Amino acid sequence: MPEHLRALAGEPEFAVAWKQRVIARKAEAATITSLVEYRERVIAAYAQEPLLLRSEAERSAAHDAARFFGVSDRTATSILNTAQDARHLLPRTWRTFCEGLVDLPRVRKTIDAATTSDLPAHLLQQLDQAAAEQAQRRRLSEFHHWLTRYIASLDPERYPRACEKETQARFVRFQHLSHGMSYLQAYIPTLEAAAIEKRLKAAARGMDQRSARQPSADEPTTNANARCSTATTPRAAEGQTSDDRNSDPRTLAQREADLLAAWLRDGRVYDAAVDAKIMIMIPEATLTGDSDEPAMDCGPVMDDPRPPSTPPRRRSRGPASLVPGQHTTG
Repeated sequence: MPEHLRALAGEPEFAVAWKQRVIARKAEAATITSLVEYRERVIAAYAQEPLLLRSEAERSAAHDAARFFGVSDRTATSILNTAQDARHLLPRTWRTFCEGLVDLPRVRKTIDAATTSDLPAHLLQQLDQAAAEQAQRRRLSEFHHWLTRYIASLDPERYPRACEKETQARFVRFQHLSHGMSYLQAYIPTLEAAAIEKRLKAAARGMDQRSARQPSADEPTTNANARCSTATTPRAAEGQTSDDRNSDPRTLAQREADLLAAWLRDGRVYDAAVDAKIMIMIPEATLTGDSDEPAMDCGPVMDDPRPPSTPPRRRSRGPASLVPGQHTTG
């Protein structure tokens, strides 16, 4: 058993359960191997045909695999490509999968890291050996973080250049399907993606706290805002539908999708918390009570719509009305 499960190895039920898991992984590996060989045989049979026929034969083989797996053509193609790359580039990792010691998600993360890092052959061999061992010991998220650190350590000088080069490949892609839905795919820097993910999840989960709140007069009244400001129960926040006491039947994933679509469509961040810094300059004489000279609002530190040359606005003396967020006075 893996290290994090080894304490349970003495329990006979867990020992049997682990043995069955290994058998299931072996069966999965054998199934995928057979379908990869089927696709390779079909491609080889059309190797001398024109490009159009070769492409159609490859798509047909992937479609047959998708019917067998019971998944979409895209998912089946991803599985077959992962297996084919692992067999050729990471033989040790693939062997541990075939022996039932690791699962397919760990193989996929390893092959993704290997193919996107553009490592030379000798470093790829080191990665294969180390990943085959670590995949058996670590949880999936821990293994993913280990892969990132390990690849960076393999060639410290090459890795920053590879990261910089990869940023040039960023893109946004749309794929419109036939049933009124579309895929929106974006390849962007991880720092940006993580910030978007954090804000999106916080905004979607924050809807749970506004079950009885009515929209104020200054809130947008578009259909998108009406959808995005409907409250949900904590159960829905975990990806389940809400009960009869709540009017919003959407899951957390559905709320995140609706929020992202609304943000991208009109640029408004509905129901998101305000995050701003306000700079207010107050004369020393006013602070000491020797003068009635008003303070000056220098505007937001970031995202200020005014050009830099715009002078600060004069404010009348009195208590300031501040919005929630980060405030700095100077």
